[in-house]
Amino acid sequence: MSLIKKSVANFIGGIVPAIASLLTVPVIVARLGTVEYGLFTLVTAIVGYFALIDINVTAGSVKYLSEHHARGEHDRVNQVISFGGFIYFVIGILGGIGIFIFADTLVTSFFNVPENLHEVARKTLQVASVAFFFGQMQVYLLSIPQALQRYDLSGMVESVFGTLTSISTVIVVLFGGGLVEIVLVRLVLSAINCGLLLNIIRKILPFARLTKPDRETVNKLASFSAYSYLSRISAITYAYGDKLIIGAIENMQAVTQFSVPSLLVNRAVVPIYRLGTVIFPVSSALSANDQHDDLRRIYIVSTRYYIFLHACMCIFLSLFSRELLHYWAGPVFGPSAALVLVLVATATFMDSLTNLPSLVNDGLGKPKNTGVMALTRAIFGVALCYLFIREYGYIGAAWAELIISSLFSIVFLLYVHSRSVPVKFHDVYKNSYQVTVVPLIVILSVITAFSHRAVLSPLLFILALLITIILLSGYAWFVICLPHHHEPFKKYLMGYLTFNAFKKKSKILKI
Repeated sequence: MSLIKKSVANFIGGIVPAIASLLTVPVIVARLGTVEYGLFTLVTAIVGYFALIDINVTAGSVKYLSEHHARGEHDRVNQVISFGGFIYFVIGILGGIGIFIFADTLVTSFFNVPENLHEVARKTLQVASVAFFFGQMQVYLLSIPQALQRYDLSGMVESVFGTLTSISTVIVVLFGGGLVEIVLVRLVLSAINCGLLLNIIRKILPFARLTKPDRETVNKLASFSAYSYLSRISAITYAYGDKLIIGAIENMQAVTQFSVPSLLVNRAVVPIYRLGTVIFPVSSALSANDQHDDLRRIYIVSTRYYIFLHACMCIFLSLFSRELLHYWAGPVFGPSAALVLVLVATATFMDSLTNLPSLVNDGLGKPKNTGVMALTRAIFGVALCYLFIREYGYIGAAWAELIISSLFSIVFLLYVHSRSVPVKFHDVYKNSYQVTVVPLIVILSVITAFSHRAVLSPLLFILALLITIILLSGYAWFVICLPHHHEPFKKYLMGYLTFNAFKKKSKILKI
């Protein structure tokens, strides 16, 4: 399975649930209302923050599973799986107990939850405490086929269950269910997901069995995961910290006004991010076999296309922020929410610059570089977010996110390319960043200046969208796409069209 096919399989695993989520969120918001949806977001953030007890053994497992499997070391593979499974079992139990015990205190003392929703919030958190256990096991079990680069299987599972999660939530609210019922259904789906993943692992690793890990395996996983854990702190803080602070200082409506634009950005860019994550186990396997020249070539080319895709999504989200929120989520999300969308989309693009370098760095077994930088970013990010929210409200959270993302992305890129990633920063900038970042900065500056413009009519919106797609496609073909990739791409496109034409003709002829 080639790197492109792996990336596409992983992309599909993210794009299908993302589309399902984007289609269902407006229905959920309309049924629950902005206050209760804000509470739902807050509960999700609380549960997400309890994942801080996850020391990120997943990262170490992917690293060493891919290495040992590439070398055919079956006993080592079993030791890694057994150690990781045990750790996540314990994490799930401890986190679930913690959420259940502190549910009432969190609702009544820490966050600005309306008094009439205290009981609903408490019960929802208690159900979520059980879901937390299955969620942790699901995360670890899913990482095993990914470590073996079986993204066809992991992508299939994620697309099916991600879609079912969104659809089931809509069904619950349409039949009058509330937050407790939503979380309960998600709990059941997570448990079924774990069972399916266990069955898949048995098939792709028929030799797999529970094995007591030796000291060397434990030490390697613990050491790698300790530094990767710092990166996890930053990721969790980035995902949930701003919403928790808004929930504590502002109110549930403010949480919704911030979380819905943020959700739109997240659902739009996660599939693109997944295109790049395959480089983690690939870089680990290439490094294990001393194929460093192949790694450098893959890294530079992947970065060129990866960054451009993120830039395109940032342009779409920013340029049409008013229309996307107005027609997708409703007129209640006005200019302020549109500005949040622009700022968060830009911040996410800045973060995307660090994605591939971080994955390659970790694949080469040097998580300290990413871990220390991530922890520093988390500390400064939370502090700045708190100050800006107190001063400017939920819009301040978006500005804080952009400032921190921009600053630390630049520092990290300069640092990691001089320490671990086997490519000079100048070479990456010349071959990958220059053709995308500079034009994007100009475009975003113009968009931000007109962020309070009137909403385009549906017809003008569609016309402007088509024009933007055509312009970006032309830029991609003549500037971004490398000359020696033109012919393979045309052959692939012609092959795809020919295959589909054959399928249609076969149906007519009943072949």
